[in-house]
Amino acid sequence: MLLLTDEEVAEILTAEIAIENLEKAYQTLDCGWLGDGQRCDLITANPHSPNQEPCHALKTMSGSIGADKIVALRINSDIITWPETQSGLKRMKMPKAPGNRYTGLVLLFSSETGQLLSLFPDASIQRMRVAATCAVGIKHLARKDARILGIYGSGWQAGAHVVTAAAVRPIEKIFVHSPNESRRENFCREMHAVTGLETIPVAEPGEVARMADIVLACTNALDPVVLGRTVRPGSYLSCVKPGELDKAAYGKCDRIVLHSRQTQPIETFVNGGQEDPPALVKERNSYISENTADVDWQQLPLLEEIVQGKSPGRQTADETICFCNNIGRGLQFAAVGFALYQKAMQAGRGRNLPSEWFSQLNHP
Repeated sequence: MLLLTDEEVAEILTAEIAIENLEKAYQTLDCGWLGDGQRCDLITANPHSPNQEPCHALKTMSGSIGADKIVALRINSDIITWPETQSGLKRMKMPKAPGNRYTGLVLLFSSETGQLLSLFPDASIQRMRVAATCAVGIKHLARKDARILGIYGSGWQAGAHVVTAAAVRPIEKIFVHSPNESRRENFCREMHAVTGLETIPVAEPGEVARMADIVLACTNALDPVVLGRTVRPGSYLSCVKPGELDKAAYGKCDRIVLHSRQTQPIETFVNGGQEDPPALVKERNSYISENTADVDWQQLPLLEEIVQGKSPGRQTADETICFCNNIGRGLQFAAVGFALYQKAMQAGRGRNLPSEWFSQLNHP
């Protein structure tokens, strides 16, 4: 059983590996040998807190690729809270594990023997698979001449989106907005160092969408950050939750492409029968909120259908197209995780632990 650290995952897993293997998975999803288990969230409120926070959230999702005889399970054990900031309510994970750390794991199993093949933290692979999914969308739906990238957010996820976007389009300039001035300026310096591209902090959020060909929302905000009045024709828009775009922004789109037919996690909330906290209710609405109520989600094409050519990609330069990366899929962890596992094995990375530690002789 191959054990990898998150640092090793980050070193091995490049944007190109993630994009290539996700696109391959989407291309072959209609063969009948790839599948997802639905995302499930078990949330337990804090019984000793008047506002029920912080909560514990156990998140699971799984995916299978028959041709590779691989099955993946992704598990998060998060302590979450919803602080009110100067820019609105946000969802935050708290590093409560020993050493101020977070807990998330990916397990890769053989569908031939059932054995656990590999175990590694989920942080770096989760970051890269979200951004790589958006990059697949850019590759098929953004204008070929798109050169200007606009980013909402200055966190870890936003950084990955910069790298993967630059992997599929010849980006020349990047505009960045986040509410915290020092964070966005530091982020711009970091991204310039990583990419060599001119990266400009922008104080007025609307200016990012007005200037960019590719507009990516990569935030933990529970209120819209991309507003319809700022969206220009011909743009490619993307988000990590539907609620990051307001109703008017969706209304500006000629076409919206969805990532998954599962529009919300299957949620179980354990709180002793109390009224649900308003912050959690608002987070639920950030998946499919009243801001997006006019969208018939079940009739939208999926990204996999675009990649397979079953639904058309961009038709004209002035089309405004949104890829709504509405929820993660377990299949992503199978596709990218297996590629990571193969690369690590080839490079002799990680540590091999006895399989007997992760199996049993007795019939369960």
